[in-house]
Amino acid sequence: MRSTKKITFLTIVLLAISLPIAAQISLNSNGYYDGEGITYDAQSEKYTIKYLDYDGRIGNMVTIHYQTPNKVKPMLKMRLRADKGRDITYNFDVGNERAAKQALYSFSMYTQTPWFENTSVITNGIVNTYSSIGNFISATQAIESRLSYTTSVEENRMKQPVKWLPEIQFAKTNKAFAMHWQAHPNVLPFDDIQPGQRRMGFGSVVPYLPGLVKFGFLGNTEPLAFPTSAGGDSKIWSDIDKLQSGKTTPPPSLDSLGPKILIPEPFNTKLLATAISDDLASWVTAEQLSEPLAQRLRLTLAAAGEAAERNNEAGVKDHVKQIFMEIFGRHKGMDHKEFDDEHEEKRPNQPELSYLAARAIGFNASELLKRHILTNKRSEDKR
Repeated sequence: MRSTKKITFLTIVLLAISLPIAAQISLNSNGYYDGEGITYDAQSEKYTIKYLDYDGRIGNMVTIHYQTPNKVKPMLKMRLRADKGRDITYNFDVGNERAAKQALYSFSMYTQTPWFENTSVITNGIVNTYSSIGNFISATQAIESRLSYTTSVEENRMKQPVKWLPEIQFAKTNKAFAMHWQAHPNVLPFDDIQPGQRRMGFGSVVPYLPGLVKFGFLGNTEPLAFPTSAGGDSKIWSDIDKLQSGKTTPPPSLDSLGPKILIPEPFNTKLLATAISDDLASWVTAEQLSEPLAQRLRLTLAAAGEAAERNNEAGVKDHVKQIFMEIFGRHKGMDHKEFDDEHEEKRPNQPELSYLAARAIGFNASELLKRHILTNKRSEDKR
């Protein structure tokens, strides 16, 4: 009888110990477990993250610290060069202002325009088709073809200093692409761009005239590391994802010139004039070009295209000259050389036309005329 009491008492004691450990606790009205949270300390410029271990069971409250990679102050200088063939070379220097609190570790250029070749290779269409019918050998071969093509683009159409790595990414629908550059993590000494430094030698060589593109920049910071298991029902995990992805504190970005308007192959003056005209809307949306001026430029570009169709070279020249007059009439002292290479002293924007838009529109008008004349000359030489 006494032994039965002992077993019963021992069982009660064990249950008393184990129940608090196994007991489930509820989420509060914020979707967190009590005590969890993300706070920012302005002095250290770091986030403090507190989360409950054991996925909602009574356990330890874990505290970690994280500094987002947005403490850089990027600078960018873009130079354009028209090659003898179809391509345009984009050369740019990337700098990090002295006031930055992180080294600049990587950056990306995003452009809203389709990639110009091998569409079936760079999208997932073929892979998905083969996978859906169970043809995994062909699906694997399609993936390998994509990787091979991507590597060839990175090697032949992207430029960077020796200690940096290039990467290109294509949208699944092929409506956009992005080029990334990152300091090589395995080549020492590490070549990230310290505050007050600048790196030259970045660029791309592609058959696109310039338009408005966005560059995003990331600083060098310690990655967010979890000493225990991560994940669970708490809302804190989705908030941590937002913090890591830059949705909470977006990284710095700069508007610049980049590949945007595909040069037709074979070349056609009217088609290119139309493409240049269509792209003006992006400058209007960005409030760097007024709609009334954009309308006048559209009419002038349309007239240049029609003149080209009639083989009226003098007419094309006159219409391109009108575009130059619109630009130079608003940016006093600007000349044709600045279409290729921006002025050493930053020129101010004008109400109807920003300096960046003036450079792009001027460069594109120059290329429209130059390529029209060269195409006509080649046609005459063949006769």
